Amino acid sequence: MAGAADSSAKAGTDRPLPAGTVQPHRYLVADGNRLFFRVLPLSDMSMEARSQLLSSRSKYKKALFADAIAQLERNPALPDLPDCGQGSVSGGDCLINVEAAQANSLPEALSRQRPDASVPQIQRKVALVIGLNGYDDRRIPQLINAGPDSAAVGETLASQLGYEVVRLADPTKAQIFQALNTLAASVRADDSLIVYFAGHGELVERTGLGYWIPRDASANDPRTWISNTDINRVLTVARSQQIAVVADSCYSGALARESGLGGGSSGQRLEDYLSRRAVTVMTSGGDEPVADEGKDGHSVFAFNLMKQLRGLTDWAPGTRLYLQLRDAVSRELPQTPGYGASLSAGHQTGADFLFERRRKGP
Repeated sequence: MAGAADSSAKAGTDRPLPAGTVQPHRYLVADGNRLFFRVLPLSDMSMEARSQLLSSRSKYKKALFADAIAQLERNPALPDLPDCGQGSVSGGDCLINVEAAQANSLPEALSRQRPDASVPQIQRKVALVIGLNGYDDRRIPQLINAGPDSAAVGETLASQLGYEVVRLADPTKAQIFQALNTLAASVRADDSLIVYFAGHGELVERTGLGYWIPRDASANDPRTWISNTDINRVLTVARSQQIAVVADSCYSGALARESGLGGGSSGQRLEDYLSRRAVTVMTSGGDEPVADEGKDGHSVFAFNLMKQLRGLTDWAPGTRLYLQLRDAVSRELPQTPGYGASLSAGHQTGADFLFERRRKGP
């Protein structure tokens, strides 16, 4: 099986492996004509070995995506979708704007009750949870834990924090933007919105821009990818004053580059937090390659995120939760989670996302 992975790995990239990397069979396994990233035995590896393996895996992906990255260096906007105008936003082939949001505003479909609320000012709580294990392009290594991680995080958000969860398993680019457009049109100012993504991601170092890789992406056609720019454009339209993106993905830190929020909680009153618009981004590994397996069947990031969420007694600003999560992940992996603000999506100075324990009503 290791030999098959070696052969498939070389055929998948058609490029020589960068010098100083470990052999692909150390982190790849083949199943027929598909490649998978192996579950890494982190408990049996030193921190140095973990770092070397993750770095080699990242270099493998860089070689795989080299053609697409070169295109994005010349034109970073290749994946970006056009505006929907005032037409329908249901197809997922365009991006909602203010006019489209007003024209397609959706009626309330679910109860706006606030059972057991620590922050009663927040009404409806909605989470879009995206997990990508499978990819149609067989050159892209399949993942093992992104799907189960997203399901477990979604269950935690629903049962512990009272979110209505919309879960997408192995979605296409159009399906992701269809869901984002719909949520952006329906949330109100006093709603809380979380977007969670687990799957492949990539960073173009020359531009500093990041991209998500959906199920129907092509390894060498960046027009099929999802740009962080488009994610921010959708969030700009959403009226919610409380928005958080949580990304467990390679090089997800590009989302949080606009403004850092990791310096510690300012100790503001609840009313102070709620008086400003918060659009925050919590990422699993800064601008570093991240491990997607390793902790009781979950990624180290997802495991510790759920641990922090389940430990809430009432509410906590995202900065406080992030600092505890960062320390826990950094003790186990050579990666540092990040926490920042999306100024381009309307984040206001002094704001922070509030994680609030709330059980769903009957």
